[in-house]
Amino acid sequence: YVALNTLLRVVHADVNSIQRHRATIVECLKDPDVSLKRRAMELCFALINKNNIVEMIDELMVFLGNCEPEFKADCSSSMFIAMERHAPNKQWHVDQMTRVLKTAGNHIRDDIVSSFIILISNTPDFQFYTMNQLVHLIKEDITQQPLVQVASWCLGEYGDQYASHSTPDSQIGDEEVVDILIRVLNYNAGSITTRHYAINALTKLSTRFTNLTDTIQTILSVYGCNMNLELQQRAVEYHA
Repeated sequence: YVALNTLLRVVHADVNSIQRHRATIVECLKDPDVSLKRRAMELCFALINKNNIVEMIDELMVFLGNCEPEFKADCSSSMFIAMERHAPNKQWHVDQMTRVLKTAGNHIRDDIVSSFIILISNTPDFQFYTMNQLVHLIKEDITQQPLVQVASWCLGEYGDQYASHSTPDSQIGDEEVVDILIRVLNYNAGSITTRHYAINALTKLSTRFTNLTDTIQTILSVYGCNMNLELQQRAVEYHA
């Protein structure tokens, strides 16, 4: 613990020397001592650069999957910052962000959801690719709310493009897009924030899926009586 503290204090002054101890520091992520583990995690992020980011993110992804819940929010946020600075290419970046959301689950902070959405919107070449990955994940599991939020946003923005981008492996029609969002909206254990994303997406699609406008209007009218005041108000305004 003392050695890791010392390395953490001097890492910015002589990062190259400390890189030689990277394997030992990574090994400390497996230590049962929580304080030692936190210092090792902080040091790992301080050591990340463009030359080692792929290897370090893989190591930290293993840690993220096995660590205690109190580590997951800090670790996932730090991973996003590191990838934003040092990602070797856009596809790797969006793939790893999807992995982070899947691995950290409901421990992801709201700022990571917003940042991932910004990344997707600023990466037009990978918008359909990312949406396809996310939709396949939430079709299997809608319990991980941050992942569902990003997928719902993607469907609201790009869901109407599925037909023009479809391949045999990613065939999905208008009705299935709407059904996915309705399932998200009706998931009883889902958060209010996630339902906001789903109802926003449905409203956007109501202007593009004209054959499903009545279905979407019906859903909005139902949620116009919801017990949550903000969700109710949003549904009433969108229905009008």
